[in-house]
Amino acid sequence: MDARQLAPLLPELDGELLLRAQAALDSGDAQRCARLLDAAESRDQKWHFLRGEAHLALEEYAPAAECFLRAEESRKVYARLEQCYRELEDYKQAYFYACKQREVSL
Repeated sequence: MDARQLAPLLPELDGELLLRAQAALDSGDAQRCARLLDAAESRDQKWHFLRGEAHLALEEYAPAAECFLRAEESRKVYARLEQCYRELEDYKQAYFYACKQREVSL
């Protein structure tokens, strides 16, 4: 059996990768977090939020905003999006997400 036949039989490691990525981010290692996330197969909302956090920690604001936009159903992203757009000097978008954040908290 070659690697192409064996690959579909292997267990999915995405859950483990997300846990390890979160631990790396919590310990201040955003580069490791990003590498672990990039190794995951699925790209769900949790993945996008965590990848956005890694980009934000690395001061990569445009990719961070893209990731947070894909995870937008989570209410936590509005503050992150405001921060990204403020750093990118897109004050119109920053204001928009500041307002959305306020709406949610009311």
